Amino acid sequence: MDGLSHYLAAPRSIWPWVLAVVFIGVSVGIAYEGFRQYERAEEAIDRSMRILDAKARATPPTPKPAELEVQKRWGALKAERNFDWEPIFVAIEGATNNSIELLEFHPEKVSRRIALRGEARDRNALIKYISALAAQGALRNVHLTRQETVTRDNGLETVSFEIKATLAGN
Repeated sequence: MDGLSHYLAAPRSIWPWVLAVVFIGVSVGIAYEGFRQYERAEEAIDRSMRILDAKARATPPTPKPAELEVQKRWGALKAERNFDWEPIFVAIEGATNNSIELLEFHPEKVSRRIALRGEARDRNALIKYISALAAQGALRNVHLTRQETVTRDNGLETVSFEIKATLAGN
């Protein structure tokens, strides 16, 4: 055993042990710093995800006045396009006769009212026209708002009138 005793003998120098302890200490420090860097990276990723989520949920910016005006015009155009004119025209044409001449037609789509201006041959023709309009299903509250006798240069007398009505339906 004498040949192996020199392997079992205590080292004569402490430097290998100091180097081993320093190496282990540096390794533990590097591992700790790596773990801290990993945690910081995870926190940065979480923060980035929260910012992206908040940005995605953020309210859209308020439109500028010019954009609001454009949207308003498009809305008016869409309402104009979708407005159902046919029942109104059918009602007016169904009540009109040769004694009535319509000169103006003013619809108010928002309030669902119309104003009709024109001339009638005489008062009896005007009364018959108002009755015929009131009998139409597309119009309600048909009433005469103005009438005036007009004498033309050639001596012809007509009755100028204005009739207002409310549109029936939705």
